[in-house]
Amino acid sequence: METEWNLKILLKTIDKKKFNILLIVVVIIVLFVTYYMYFERSIYNSSFSVFVDKPDQSMENIVLSDSMLKLVSDHIGDQKVTPDYIKTVTTVTINKEQKTLSVSVNSESPDLAYTIAKQFQTDAKDKLVEVYSITKYEMIKEPIKPTEPVNNNSEKYILRAIIVIAIAIVIYMALVMYKQAIFTEEQLKNRKINYIGKVEKNLRKNKVNENDLKSLVKSIQLNTSIKNSKLINFIKVKQVITIKDMLFGLANNLAKYNKNILIIERRSTNRKSKDNEDKNRLEYIFSDKSSKIANIARKSKDNLYILTVGNNELYQLDCEDKINALVKKLKDEFDYIFIQTAEEEENSEIWNNAADTNIIVVEYGKTTMPQLEAIKQVIEDMDGKVAGAIVDVTKK
Repeated sequence: METEWNLKILLKTIDKKKFNILLIVVVIIVLFVTYYMYFERSIYNSSFSVFVDKPDQSMENIVLSDSMLKLVSDHIGDQKVTPDYIKTVTTVTINKEQKTLSVSVNSESPDLAYTIAKQFQTDAKDKLVEVYSITKYEMIKEPIKPTEPVNNNSEKYILRAIIVIAIAIVIYMALVMYKQAIFTEEQLKNRKINYIGKVEKNLRKNKVNENDLKSLVKSIQLNTSIKNSKLINFIKVKQVITIKDMLFGLANNLAKYNKNILIIERRSTNRKSKDNEDKNRLEYIFSDKSSKIANIARKSKDNLYILTVGNNELYQLDCEDKINALVKKLKDEFDYIFIQTAEEEENSEIWNNAADTNIIVVEYGKTTMPQLEAIKQVIEDMDGKVAGAIVDVTKK
């Protein structure tokens, strides 16, 4: 059920925001195309390689020396082609193993790239022979005039655009979901969901704010749908860590008003021996021997009882007659019965429907409004009732 809800919420949100998402895609594509067509500078390359019998790494310094750069610049005879410019566009590579010297020129002008490379081919030979007394200067690769830019890679821009679009959509959806997170009473009221109250708890101190609990009691007493309900199911959404302390605190405060209250406490299913005890206890409740559930429940305080059962045992009561029989016994004996189910649990709808009313406990700033509405809709589709929502504020 959890996976289905999350998927439905996401798909609904995407459907609502599809025009905004489409706009994001179009804007990013337009920006990339504009940059590619008008701002991306094409770079042309012309290069040559020669074989030298005495390769030395310092040859690079000779080729790119001030005197060599000035010589090439003077021979080209263009005022724009200064020695400094030639140095920025030229790369020299020495390969000692293959005994090669390579000169590569990158320029925005194909003609200029070729002209500089060709002039280097002519002028470098005399300079290298003079300095290194090389006897061989054999051309391996002649410089040619480039026709295509070396940075003409449209596939690269398409891939970048796809990545940017994906990131932009993820960020946009994250902001949308954050905006839908529940923070205030007004948000609930705007969606016609009753705000019962908030409960602030400190996990480190394992303590629930007493003032919040008292406010919840007042809300319950003023809320007709809750006040007239006996079996109340508290549904914990997945973002809420625990509501056990809240339930016990709420029950303690209600018990002070001479209300007989039963909390059906959940035990982890990994304790098999206890699960067998729970099964026997439930079987005893259904048997003719059972007179009062209070006799087998643990009494915590005056008017407050706790019946501990395993998770499996509650959901194995899938027979409507058994559930009705249990509910009748509970209601005959107690003013309020609190039971806890969770959003992600299978078969939790059994108790959602059996309860007189359901209260959904959401997590402040984490549970989204679509998630809350989805849970509410599922309960109401099965003829269950939702009294409202409690906002859990957890401080770690």
